[in-house]
Amino acid sequence: MHSQGFNPLRWNCTERGCFNTLKRPKIEFLAEALPRRMAFSDVDAITEYRGHVLMIEWKSFVGPIPTGQNIMFMRITAPGRMTRVIVVAGNAETMEVTNCLVYADGVASQWQSSTLDGLKNRIREWVSDVDAYTKTGRTR
Repeated sequence: MHSQGFNPLRWNCTERGCFNTLKRPKIEFLAEALPRRMAFSDVDAITEYRGHVLMIEWKSFVGPIPTGQNIMFMRITAPGRMTRVIVVAGNAETMEVTNCLVYADGVASQWQSSTLDGLKNRIREWVSDVDAYTKTGRTR
């Protein structure tokens, strides 16, 4: 049995309709307020721990990260920050994870085979790195 954790989605589409249609902000309406051809990106998961951020971006495929997201992920994970982005490929409905890549220090790793347990381990590694950084001011 899989835990739904501490923050399960409490929306029942059968009773209340499609969440994406009814509750997801239509961020494309805001693009005209940004310069050039910029746009907002949705965030699949984000957390903060001791002032540092971990973001998860879920994809249904293994492939190139869209250019705008790639640039943003490189910049927000620049050296000296403990922000990381984990891009996950898999099935969001079943939570089957097939691959992950990680943005850290402004660089993206290559896609690597993974599982849900592997993803959880990557998250635990980030927590450990933040703890080490908090104590020493530098990463391990």
